[in-house]
Amino acid sequence: MSRRLKQGISQCMIVKNEESNIERALSWGKGSVSEQIVVDTGSTDRTVEIARNMGAKVYEFPWIDDFAAAKNYAISKANCEWIAFLDADEYFSKEDGKKLAHYLKQLQGTAYDGIVTAFVELDNEGKVLTAGTHLRIFRNMPELKYYRKIHECLKKDGAGEMSAGDLTKELTIYHTGYGKAENARKKESRRNLNMILAELSQHPDDYEMYGYLGNEYSGMGELEKAEESYQKSIALMQKCMRRDYGVTTSGIWQRLLEVITLMPEKSEEEILDVYRQAREKWPEEGDYDYILGQYYGVRGNYQAGERHLRQALELLERYGHTAKSSLLSGHILKVYEMLAMCCFNNGNLEECVKITA
Repeated sequence: MSRRLKQGISQCMIVKNEESNIERALSWGKGSVSEQIVVDTGSTDRTVEIARNMGAKVYEFPWIDDFAAAKNYAISKANCEWIAFLDADEYFSKEDGKKLAHYLKQLQGTAYDGIVTAFVELDNEGKVLTAGTHLRIFRNMPELKYYRKIHECLKKDGAGEMSAGDLTKELTIYHTGYGKAENARKKESRRNLNMILAELSQHPDDYEMYGYLGNEYSGMGELEKAEESYQKSIALMQKCMRRDYGVTTSGIWQRLLEVITLMPEKSEEEILDVYRQAREKWPEEGDYDYILGQYYGVRGNYQAGERHLRQALELLERYGHTAKSSLLSGHILKVYEMLAMCCFNNGNLEECVKITA
């Protein structure tokens, strides 16, 4: 027998040792959501105490090296028609938190399963690293579940593809989990790497997981292993996914291109070959030209640098940043600085003045 759900939003999260983040993670939802559900997976700090003091419903879930299992347990405790599932190091602004309830009321009579919002990653100083999109708001329905032990994804089980409304211009989620200390801790523990390898041992044809494996190796500075993982991901990727933009499709080519531009043994022609393949398959992606513009700019080939940076900005303006051009969007000031430098060195002083004005 299905549960009778209440109108409103259930804010859900899974946590472990998040005492430095939990207050902010819960604060944005106060007055905007109907309930706040915190599933703790083994904290040894004050996370649980703070969450309870703030009025959240706290549940314990033994950690079994499975993010999807923990998240699905949290969903099972939700009593409202909509779920906002953000991590403890993610948040809406107070203003967007209030707007969220308003927009969901407008979607009440639609067939949307969820909504896509803007997603901005910040470093410890509050500077933007990347800007993209994510689906973290969705209906509370039995067929919507998380899958995979790590880099879990939300899927509509046995009922076709999810349909999502686009609120990327109205709502933004901020993610602050990319500080140097936190990244160093994750690399040292190798937790994510080991979980990805375990997932691949069970699902050796999972192209997305090979992409995530490449990310882990890249973050550890093991560029050859990263390149190998990305190439394996691309080989397994089905042709029907071409032109389907996202972190696990066009984004894999973006990260491959990034990695090989950092490998001194790679020739310019090898780099251009990857660039051409990527542009052929995902012609609306601006990050490929941004990466190449950076590559040429720092090497003093200012004409090529200017050409690719201009093309990157043109693609961003024409196609936007929904599911694409995340690096370009997040580093837009850096792009214009590099473009101004290229214009100056190319003797294009009038354009240089326009850019810096």
